[in-house]
Amino acid sequence: MKRDYTKQKIAWEYFLERRNAFFYVCMATKVGNPMCYNLASFKLTHQIYHYENGLVTFYVSEKEMRKVEEYLIELIKKKDPLLKKWEMKCKPYLEKEKQLYKKFEQNLGAKYIQKNYEDLMQEIHAIFLHLTYLSFIILTVIDNAVKKGQDETAFQDAIELFKPFRKRTSNTLHDTIFKKIWEAAATITKSNTPEDYAFFTPDELGNLFRGQEYPSQNEIEQRKKQCIFYDEGDGSINFNYDPNFLKNVGITPEEIPKVDQLKGTVAFKGMAQGKICIVNKPHEMHKCQPDSILISMNTTPALMPALSKCKAIVTDDGGLTCHASIISRELQKPCIVGTRFSTKIFKDGDLVLVDAEKGIIKKL
Repeated sequence: MKRDYTKQKIAWEYFLERRNAFFYVCMATKVGNPMCYNLASFKLTHQIYHYENGLVTFYVSEKEMRKVEEYLIELIKKKDPLLKKWEMKCKPYLEKEKQLYKKFEQNLGAKYIQKNYEDLMQEIHAIFLHLTYLSFIILTVIDNAVKKGQDETAFQDAIELFKPFRKRTSNTLHDTIFKKIWEAAATITKSNTPEDYAFFTPDELGNLFRGQEYPSQNEIEQRKKQCIFYDEGDGSINFNYDPNFLKNVGITPEEIPKVDQLKGTVAFKGMAQGKICIVNKPHEMHKCQPDSILISMNTTPALMPALSKCKAIVTDDGGLTCHASIISRELQKPCIVGTRFSTKIFKDGDLVLVDAEKGIIKKL
């Protein structure tokens, strides 16, 4: 039976925001359930994604998230051997990922991608599950527990197991692999730009390569502007373009506060003053100067040249195990994470003070 969230009473909560392609985000629905359940016996079945102005906001079932947190926290605190087992299952995918990148660096032709698309996507889904999704959920659960007052030392063993996966980057999926898949679709159809296919789901692109029905240009243009999408319950993605959909299912997006300072979690102590550069993607790193305060929704290893150059780091998302926290401690740079709205309240060129003693960033 297909889902109709307007008729279901689910308490939703904000989970995170990302500036990622539809195509990439849609993988999370299949990976979260059933693939993650088969690997680690937990799942996030109910997720809603809202896309607008290049930003995807994730909402999850509050009840389901609490169950996942309780399950993982219990395993972590009792040092369950399952955690090590999961880590050992993930490690081989580091090499599989390298081999996949090498394959795509060989300039695979459109016909090859078309013929082997299903096998390639099966491999990509498995890599995403083992190297990105599982470690992200586990470390996010730990971050939330620490924010609620639990002792970080109780989680150190689990942090050390899964931290190495957080330090790798998924940007190559976008820049090396997905772009070539989208280019192959454009070559085969001889229509649209490759970027249009970033607004397909992986299944829809599979239909295109098989010569079956796929979204019209009008629908793609709708998706680019604003839409809601979620798993129907049978593995397919449902799209909704009603601007009142979130309200109808009980979701009230947070309003951006009108303030000139924000508070977050101190990842590495220190003080810094400088002008802001907002960097979310590698192509934006040119803005960063040695005296810049780098602000990002969330940092990734692909942003390391800018992170190494800036005076201080501030992020919207994250906790003590996020990438920005890990890197700031290695670089010994003042860092505040989890401010929620820093990329929305501040803008490039704003002069700010980063007080990473008190966890405050404020405009001067």
